[in-house]
Amino acid sequence: MTANKSFVQQSFERAFESAEKIAYNPEWKQGDYFNGACHQQLAAGQIFGAAAEGDDARRMLLIGTRCGTMVVFERYSPNLNQPFVLVSNGSAALRFILESGSIDDAGFNRIVNPYNVADNIGSRLERVFSGKESGIN
Repeated sequence: MTANKSFVQQSFERAFESAEKIAYNPEWKQGDYFNGACHQQLAAGQIFGAAAEGDDARRMLLIGTRCGTMVVFERYSPNLNQPFVLVSNGSAALRFILESGSIDDAGFNRIVNPYNVADNIGSRLERVFSGKESGIN
């Protein structure tokens, strides 16, 4: 990772590289966003990376929770020489507890631990609901 990348970009790229990959589904794209990926059914705590096809090439992470799937993705194609902006979206229940829209490093870290992608909002919520954790740090 180069020194000119923001910390949130470095964190996202680290998590993306660590996550198991799944095939991109063109139905996920709704306008300029990938909000359709929120309808992908995943088990709580599962995390997958995918990348849009063609010139778009934007990367995304899909994280399963008992409240639906959270998706975090690059706002702009890395091929367009635009600033790095990270966007998240999820179900109404997830938007109640996490930011939706443009997120910074702190927001990203509430969704995924870039050093251990298995430690994500899905697995954290499961620990809370099972009584193994009193809250989300």
